[in-house]
Amino acid sequence: MGKGKNEIKSNGKYPKIMYGLKGISQLFNVSLGTAVKLSNTVIKDACKKNGRIILVDTRKALELFGFSNPDDFVE
Repeated sequence: MGKGKNEIKSNGKYPKIMYGLKGISQLFNVSLGTAVKLSNTVIKDACKKNGRIILVDTRKALELFGFSNPDDFVE
């Protein structure tokens, strides 16, 4: 099977854009409920929502969450 669009690449880095609550939960290793809370609070400025679609700027989300060098985690 191929990798999904939210999965970590072989180099151990995340894609530049993550999709949906599943992407947020994988990025921060949290439950979907916590991903909802994060998308509405801490990483709100990194999320773009249009109806049921959520796009997350991975680098900005890591930066807002408090990572000092988010470029180390994004390809």
